[in-house]
Amino acid sequence: MRKSTKQRNILPLRQFLNRLFNYGIFALIMLIFSLGLWVIGYHYFVKLNRIYSSYIAKLHHQAYDHIFCAGGTGATAAGIINQINHQKLTTQFHLVPALKGGAFLREDIKPLLLAESDYHLHDEYHFGGYAKTQAPLIDFIKDFTQQTGLLIDPV
Repeated sequence: MRKSTKQRNILPLRQFLNRLFNYGIFALIMLIFSLGLWVIGYHYFVKLNRIYSSYIAKLHHQAYDHIFCAGGTGATAAGIINQINHQKLTTQFHLVPALKGGAFLREDIKPLLLAESDYHLHDEYHFGGYAKTQAPLIDFIKDFTQQTGLLIDPV
């Protein structure tokens, strides 16, 4: 049996350095692009935090016993909880996960909180999963809309 061996030619130094330079430039461009996205994302997050803070700051002038918030990632909930604590409000915060098995949000929110906080997590109202509905939910929506005049959706 005969073994075939392929012989690879080694690139001349000039071609090797040229390729290395081109790949290095590409890597540098990608690094700058990634850092740019990070800076933009950071400033966007800070701006959002200011926006949430300004809305929540208005709570100081009004008395709310409870605030309910739907949650996907928990970031909005963390911002609201932080502002409730910052303003030393007695408002109780309730988070209703949009996903089935949303108890994971408690751990996801923990690092976003500025201080340990007490809030309610209602993870049993998913109705089978994201965007699923059942008759009791539809009935509640109809009754709520009729009583308050506020339109709400099932999601």
